[in-house]
Amino acid sequence: MPDRAVRVFLDSNVVGDLIDWDRTDPAPIREQLLQATRSGVICVVGSLEVLSELAGARCFRSANDFLLELVNRWWMLPLLERIIQEVARGGQLPEEEPYLSRELRRELKHFRERQEKVRTLAKEVRERAEKYKADSEKARAEVIAHLRTTSLLPGGGSHLPADALRNAMWAWWKAGHVAEWCRDMLDAGVSRKWFAQSKDHWADPKSLSPTLWAYMSYRLLRIALEVGEGRGIQPSDEYDARHYSAAAVYADVLVTEDRGFSKICEKLEGTDLEIIGLLELHARVEAMFKRAGIRPRPVEEKVHDSEH
Repeated sequence: MPDRAVRVFLDSNVVGDLIDWDRTDPAPIREQLLQATRSGVICVVGSLEVLSELAGARCFRSANDFLLELVNRWWMLPLLERIIQEVARGGQLPEEEPYLSRELRRELKHFRERQEKVRTLAKEVRERAEKYKADSEKARAEVIAHLRTTSLLPGGGSHLPADALRNAMWAWWKAGHVAEWCRDMLDAGVSRKWFAQSKDHWADPKSLSPTLWAYMSYRLLRIALEVGEGRGIQPSDEYDARHYSAAAVYADVLVTEDRGFSKICEKLEGTDLEIIGLLELHARVEAMFKRAGIRPRPVEEKVHDSEH
């Protein structure tokens, strides 16, 4: 990947917008992004989680084709595989390593034609969302129960004043429990034989697996917002956490049109990740073209993986 390329992560909403957007004509933006990736001005980091979330959508076939052309070879490993490899290496993966092999990318090129696999994937997405919601409700109840045992939240009675709950949740969030939750997941991974047992009991999980740290940071902040601010648990929350974990570690810019998602990302610290909208990306790429002396033009020919 050229050093000058800005690494860009497009979330599922933006990909859908690029295919089927009613606020402006998306075709010139699509063409601009394709030209930007071909010229090395930007690199769009692809995610199987984005494709998974779009699996049941009306625009899936078009989105799949567009992403294959746009991302080319920069398809990231799935969340769990990235975490496993980071733990094995002892930190963030080098530039060439967080991506799918050539063989797996070849499978992606034929995926949309295999309708049974698409239907299976869509079903798995629904089941994963339902499981996430159930797990989040359980985690929320456990956090509130924990707060009742501390001085942060008065115990007794079923009714909790909203302001007391809000203050308690933000105090809980600021106290920093991300490392503890990361260690719990790493310990669970040992029992599943994903990882070898740690000699120092995962003393620095943030450095050990920045992807896991970003994922858990998002999930814990989401719990704090759900409890403290009364936000509902959404089926898309699990995928938002996965999108953030990829972008925060392996991209420079996260592009989203989901204001709720972007607000949560902006509250998370410890990363240089920029969060912008699609029109802002469009303007930035135009400026990059001008600085590089690139003349915008319609992209007519297909982009092919240079390794094929």
